[in-house]
Amino acid sequence: MEIAAWGHPYSEFPEGADGPREFAAAFERMRAAGIGIYIPFVMSHGQHYFESELLGPPSRDLLAACMEAGREVGLEVHPITGLGAVSAVAAAEGEGDGMYDPGPECADLPGWARNWPCAAWTENRQTITQVARDMIRDYEPDGLALDYLRYPNTAVLD
Repeated sequence: MEIAAWGHPYSEFPEGADGPREFAAAFERMRAAGIGIYIPFVMSHGQHYFESELLGPPSRDLLAACMEAGREVGLEVHPITGLGAVSAVAAAEGEGDGMYDPGPECADLPGWARNWPCAAWTENRQTITQVARDMIRDYEPDGLALDYLRYPNTAVLD
């Protein structure tokens, strides 16, 4: 059995301390703790941290350093991708078509949930599939964590 840990490299590795050397040092500590798989969130808060034809240039390419360090240390890297993350990028760019609409009875729903792409829309599924293909083609990760066909956390929907 492999132990996996999620991570947020955009906050764990601040700009200037986000190269392969810093990732490798952190990954060595993870390996020493028995972790074999790192699942980085490389899209968050309206930003993406990897090259993508579809999404355009990243604010920082953290996935490249992450992949290089993972190979060096022997830690598998499985970036996570999902509709929620893509929605944050779309919302930051002022897009809104195809977004989740829970109806007027959920007027107090948080903004992040209202900006979530609807998983029922073919276009949204195709978008996240293309983002995953970009990651596979450009970074050759050990795996992908696909958190892509669900709706916002139902705990907030009463």
